[in-house]
Amino acid sequence: MGIPGYTSNMLRIKSYRYIHEAEIAKSVLESEGIGSFIDNENTATINWVYTAQDGIGLNVREEDAERALEILSPEETSPHPTRPEGVTKVIVAIGAIIILAVILISIIIGFK
Repeated sequence: MGIPGYTSNMLRIKSYRYIHEAEIAKSVLESEGIGSFIDNENTATINWVYTAQDGIGLNVREEDAERALEILSPEETSPHPTRPEGVTKVIVAIGAIIILAVILISIIIGFK
């Protein structure tokens, strides 16, 4: 199966933290005649920890990638400063700790 009009040689050209940023970039590309699709939008919307780790991806055909990057201004291709890899791991770890703390508190309160 797959997405009509798209082949397996799609490239993720950019990752975003927020869906609206990816949608704006997609609209800009489509106004220039470059088809694109957004991956992880539902997963990232439901689970913010996943967004911090992998982001919401903007994908184009391999043959359109260079032109797509030229069309998107530096501000649009990098809406946020790049974080070192260790920072992302810390954010994910903090999210996991918060979830475990909530579960533990629920268990403790439930036994009283």
